[in-house]
Amino acid sequence: MQSTSPDHQSPESQLIRTGSDGRLRYTQGQRQALLEAFDRSGMSALSFTRLHGIQYQTFIIWVRKRREAMSKPHP
Repeated sequence: MQSTSPDHQSPESQLIRTGSDGRLRYTQGQRQALLEAFDRSGMSALSFTRLHGIQYQTFIIWVRKRREAMSKPHP
């Protein structure tokens, strides 16, 4: 059985708090993993963000940036 204690989490699974406002910051790897999980979930963006405790507007920005990056032609 795997331990779920914070001591055994990978760095990618840990949230980083910065600033005096206490906003959560996510690494690029964390964002990518969440976007991939969203793609597999079949959930609406609103339901997914509520389930995972992510601000909806922040998540939508991630989705838009990924869509824009995928639509740009690569040289």
